[in-house]
Amino acid sequence: MSTPFQFYDVDAYPTVSKQSVIDQGGLPALESAQDPPGSVYADNQVTFNKTLVLNTTFDLLTKMIGMLQNAAVAQANRITFLTQWQDAYTSATNQIHSFAANNGDAYDDANDDANMMTSLNQTNSIYSTEEGNRRQVVATDAQSLQTSVNQTADAVNSQSNLATSFLQTMSTLLSTVFKSG
Repeated sequence: MSTPFQFYDVDAYPTVSKQSVIDQGGLPALESAQDPPGSVYADNQVTFNKTLVLNTTFDLLTKMIGMLQNAAVAQANRITFLTQWQDAYTSATNQIHSFAANNGDAYDDANDDANMMTSLNQTNSIYSTEEGNRRQVVATDAQSLQTSVNQTADAVNSQSNLATSFLQTMSTLLSTVFKSG
């Protein structure tokens, strides 16, 4: 009968028992696995740890770029919301009625009609000004947010350039190491 650890020299891993190899599905646990003395891996353990640091650094750079991109998307969605809000104010302002003589708004009494039209137009003018002011507040918020979106996009580009530079440097170092060996 074949056992799952038959391909591994368990004696070369003095801290790993045959039972732990079986318990791990045939593979020694990484935390307790030791490289055999004199092996290339045991001699280069420090280099391996440095490689892990470089890989972790690049992974963190990649994750940071993703987070910045998500932030930019959220900000852009908010700009869309603010734009729709501005459109709603514009639509409400466009629906404000202007009263004029002989357009079907008049009463039977001509004197009362002129005074009423003037009063209604003044009221509507105030309402129109208030709507315009509210729209302007939203527009200012949208402009401010657009500045933030641009800064976030610049940060994404900066981090992407850093990651690209990091990869190019690593490529140069690796090609130098493997050419000399």
